[in-house]
Amino acid sequence: MKSFIVIFLAISIFMLYGITYSDELTIEDIGRSFVSLLAKGDFARASNSFTKELAQAIPKETLESIWKGILSTLGKFNGIIDIKITEIQGYKVSILTCDFELGTLGIQIALDRESKIAGLYFLQPQFKATYKIPPYVTQDSYTEIEVTVESNGWKLPATLTLPRSEKTCPAVVLVHGSGPQDRDETVGPNKPFKDLALGLASKGIAVLRYEKRTRYYGEKALVEGFTVNEETIEDAISAIELLYQRKEIDKDRIFLLGHSLGGMLAPRIAERTDKLKGIIILAGTINDLLELIPKQAKYLASLTDLIYSALNSLLPNIKTNIKNAPVIPRDVFKTNAMVPLSTPVEILILLAI
Repeated sequence: MKSFIVIFLAISIFMLYGITYSDELTIEDIGRSFVSLLAKGDFARASNSFTKELAQAIPKETLESIWKGILSTLGKFNGIIDIKITEIQGYKVSILTCDFELGTLGIQIALDRESKIAGLYFLQPQFKATYKIPPYVTQDSYTEIEVTVESNGWKLPATLTLPRSEKTCPAVVLVHGSGPQDRDETVGPNKPFKDLALGLASKGIAVLRYEKRTRYYGEKALVEGFTVNEETIEDAISAIELLYQRKEIDKDRIFLLGHSLGGMLAPRIAERTDKLKGIIILAGTINDLLELIPKQAKYLASLTDLIYSALNSLLPNIKTNIKNAPVIPRDVFKTNAMVPLSTPVEILILLAI
């Protein structure tokens, strides 16, 4: 699931200092021009609009590989369908929504005082394909109700999928991977958490899935001292408590299923509650994340020459830069926040983990 979006996320994002914008061209004009050059295949002129630092991190060859990777996945570029000018941490940013044959993609840019592109971020694409219920689901064997997970003042919309039964049933709480995930862990037309919920409910097991705090509340969720405790652990414990209070649920058979970051944190969550029968870990890791980054990057870069050629070009410097990596909370990478100019571009591959 992460293999597609890595090429859009492993892009350098830079902190902008003392920005004053040129009166000659607006940020909207520059954004339109940049996307137009990409569409025309004029990557040299497109990269000429970068600051020196961004041009070094994303040379024209890498920019070309990225654009070709986008086209190979989303199909023909149709045009820009929306432009929004917003502020992120006090800086003006343009988000250009681009329409392609198979979906849409947001391209986010920020300018320095010389009206050069100093920040570039390709947002997660939205596919036009629709979700299909898996064939293993028995659709008349369950019901779904909307509930709310209340966690330290945060209210998270959630879905409880219940088997149609007169008896109490075992239950599972689904805990997301890193990033602002929805309750289904949606990526394009894929909804793995919904697949699990409907499939397990068809077999007599209730499932609770909820909107992640960082998705539902966005930057408001990034309170001072924000850690995985606020991102994941607190809300998972509250979700377990919600299940424990439901009359339909067998209180002695409540489980937690964590994916990726959720799997990594599952043992820590289990330590904080006495209401779990067990934990299930999907693609979790026991390794230090800085040890994991180069291994995952190398694997992803080996999959497809076209899509991952840009990522592959960064590999020689990854191990070196990781040794001197600044301490940056991983959650910063999962928002639209800026990161320090000194951050090596290779470290930003952490975005895709």
